[in-house]
Amino acid sequence: SEERVSARAYVVNSGILGHASVALVVATALADAADVSVVHVNLSDALTTRERVVRRLMCWGGRAPTNRADALTFARWRRELHAGVLAARRLRTAEHRDGPADVLYFHTQATAWASVARMRRTPSIISIDITQRLASCEVAAGMRRWQYDACASRDREVFRAARAIVATSQWAADDLTRDLPEIGDRIHVMPYPVPMEGFATEWGAERAARVGAVRLLFMGGDFPRKGGWDLLEAWRVAQLGPQAELHLVTDWPLDARQLPVGITVHAGIRSYTPAWFEQWRAADVFV
Repeated sequence: SEERVSARAYVVNSGILGHASVALVVATALADAADVSVVHVNLSDALTTRERVVRRLMCWGGRAPTNRADALTFARWRRELHAGVLAARRLRTAEHRDGPADVLYFHTQATAWASVARMRRTPSIISIDITQRLASCEVAAGMRRWQYDACASRDREVFRAARAIVATSQWAADDLTRDLPEIGDRIHVMPYPVPMEGFATEWGAERAARVGAVRLLFMGGDFPRKGGWDLLEAWRVAQLGPQAELHLVTDWPLDARQLPVGITVHAGIRSYTPAWFEQWRAADVFV
């Protein structure tokens, strides 16, 4: 066809945990964009053997932010750098296949770590959900925070090179503005959208008419960071098993045999799929 394309946008997404959901929302939102050709680069899709080897080498070590060995070996910094290196490589491959980008969109900032020079040539948007400084507050003070400082230094280069930064909360935007006041006019707050068409108004009436055990729902890919262990401990202490059900939607490796009575784990459920909406429909309380 002779359809005119005025801009070619490359959308880069790490594809891990909740970022995969963001990629789906972005893809859906841009599907009908007029005069824009959109190329999605999901870093978790179709990893080659070479990419898997490189990932293993660059990301070796655990994922616990409280682990002292990980702090000393800068595990977080290495994982962030890996996302940036893989993104830069995939971008080059995609552009060779589909043509040069007019606009670049990165979610989150680590995916742009190895593309700062490119960002200075091509208008780029960075999407963030948290800053390194805010993330560092989740670990004890001391050497465990050193790697966050190193990550923050690279983040600043990315933010300065971006034409716009989209923060998913005012909380993250305010912290970034305090750290880099000179780019304050480029920071915009845009909470994650939700595809409301998947929900139905009659669910409330269904819920009110239900009898039986109260059904509680938890969703979170990063089970520890989302408070999963605290939730399990509260469940044990309250001894809610006979009166209620707790449904955990997560891919985190949990041994179902060691969970308290009344808990069911649902793995492999992806955001905005029929199975995902059905979990919301069946729940009485979200925790």
